[in-house]
Order: sequence, then structure tokens, then C-alpha cells
Amino acid sequence: MLAQKGGPGSPSGEQAALLEGQKALEKGDLASARTEFEKAVRLAPRDATAQSALGWVLAKSGEADEALRHLQTALNIKPSLIEARLTLAGVLAQQGKTIEGEQQARAAVKMAPENAEVHRTLARILSQHSGEEALSEMQGSGTGSPSGGPVR
Repeated sequence: MLAQKGGPGSPSGEQAALLEGQKALEKGDLASARTEFEKAVRLAPRDATAQSALGWVLAKSGEADEALRHLQTALNIKPSLIEARLTLAGVLAQQGKTIEGEQQARAAVKMAPENAEVHRTLARILSQHSGEEALSEMQGSGTGSPSGGPVR
């Protein structure tokens, strides 16, 4: 028997949009992912994962200012969301705001010191202004868990 829309076992509209957005990303379709993540944010504006996912897609699409808005919203809702913090750090650094990007990356390191991706992100940002410290951070990332999946 198939689950009826909205019934038990059926994802909510926002969850369905997030799933469809993720599928679009897996196919490399940023435009469709954006549409689905925008729908998820419209349906559940207080969902940090939806805000973060939309921020990630906007960052990949070169829309840094809009990406920052959604990433900061995600972190206001859920400050421990590592994916949003790492994406925010990268966007800030790309805008030349390396101090702010470094602060976000260091906060992520404190929250998830075992996550190799947080160390790599911090190292990339540090390499823009402090080569020696970046090298040290990259060496530290080798001891972390490789389970820090894609930043989304």
C-alpha cells in the first residue's frame, strides 16, 4: 500500500523539496536544486537545513550576498550546523573578508575538531594570509575523520 500524501511515512512538502533538491545536486543541476531549496525555505523558513542548502547553491552560483543571508539565517536558527558555518567561512573568504571567514572556520574547528573538512577549510583560508599556520592546520587535518562529507 502506498503512503498517502501527508500521511505516515510520507515526507512533508518541505522535506520532499529538500530531497528533490539533493537529487538535483547529485545530477549537477544547480538550477533545479535552487528551485527546490527555495520551495523548502518558503514552506519552512525556520528550517536551518533548508536555509543552509539554499545558501550553498547560491554560493556555487556566484550569488554571494544572497548566500550569506541564507547561511547567516541558518546559523541564527542552529549555530551548531557545521555545513552552514563552513560554507559561510568560504564565501566570506572569497569576498576578501578573510578575518571573518577565519573566525567562522575556527568556530567550526572548535565544534567538530575530529572533522577533517573543518581543518581543510581553515587551512585554505589561512593560506590566503598565513602560510605557516595553514601548513600546520593541513597537517592537523590528516588526523581528523574523513567523514566530513560535502559542504551543503
